[in-house]
Parts: sequence; structure tokens; C-alpha cells
Amino acid sequence: MHKDTKRHSCRGMTLIELLTALVIGALLLSLAVPTFHVFVRSNRLSTATNDLVTALTLARSVAVARSVPVRVCASTNQTSCAGTESWTEGLVVFNDDDGDGVLDGAPEGVLEAVLGPQSRGEISATGSTTAVSFTPLGTVAAATALQFFICIDGSDTGRRVTLAVGGHTVVAELDCGGS
Repeated sequence: MHKDTKRHSCRGMTLIELLTALVIGALLLSLAVPTFHVFVRSNRLSTATNDLVTALTLARSVAVARSVPVRVCASTNQTSCAGTESWTEGLVVFNDDDGDGVLDGAPEGVLEAVLGPQSRGEISATGSTTAVSFTPLGTVAAATALQFFICIDGSDTGRRVTLAVGGHTVVAELDCGGS
């Protein structure tokens, strides 16, 4: 009788193969981590820009739809306009039914509250603008266009959001100088 004398060897990795795979993995990871940081900063910039543009667009739309003044203001607590001259902490969109520029409570309710980039970046506006009012016609109650500047920490580029007197927004790239 003929016996099958095939060799049954254990398949596995040698120590050299394992170390080679680990070195290749470490090299790929070292290339991916800096790219991931750029990706995170880019997403933070996009989020801050989109939040601001969305709030401004909402305010304009509500002003036209309800035929009432609507105000967007810088806010530290997202419930009132008091306490800050910086847009970095966040903003509030509210009906300004009596046109006094102050969030008085009912029926002047908060339409939207947005948390800003805070310690991860900065949002500033031209001059010392801390609020924007939209008229029932959807125009900005200001004599000139307003600009908002958004820079995220560690990034060389940011965004400039220009709010025209007609109420339209335009977003452009901004040199932040590696803030």
C-alpha cells in the first residue's frame, strides 16, 4: 500500500516578513497623519463658513416671508446678543418685531442659534459690527456691504463672506497668514 507522504507545513509569516509589513504600515501612517490634520482644518473652515452663510440666508428669507425685520447678532450664549463684540463664540438669528435691535422675548423668538469655532478659529467682521439687520424687503439695513473674515487655527487660508446691501452673500478665499 502506498501512503501519501505529502508534507503538511504550517503556513505563517516569518519575523522578517512581519517587520517589513510593520515598517510599511508605519510609513503609510506617517504620510496620512499630516494630511488628516489638513482635512480636519478644511472641514472646520467649511463648517464655520456654511453656518454663517446659512444663518444670514435664513434671516433674509424669514424677513421677506414674514415681512418683519430679522436680526443676526454675535452671541456668547446663543440666547441673547449681549456680552460680545466677537462672532467667534457664535451667533443668534431672531425676529426683531419692534425693530429695536434687541431680543426682547416673546414674540421675538430665536430662529436659529449657531455655535462658532471658538478656540479653534476666529470670525470677525468689518469695523466693530456685532449685528446685521434685514428689512422686510430682504435688504441689509446698512449703508455699505459688510464683510466677515473666517480663519481657522493652523490654516493659511480662510474665507471672506461679503454680505451685499441687497442681502446676497458672496464667499471668497482669504489669506489668513497661518493664524
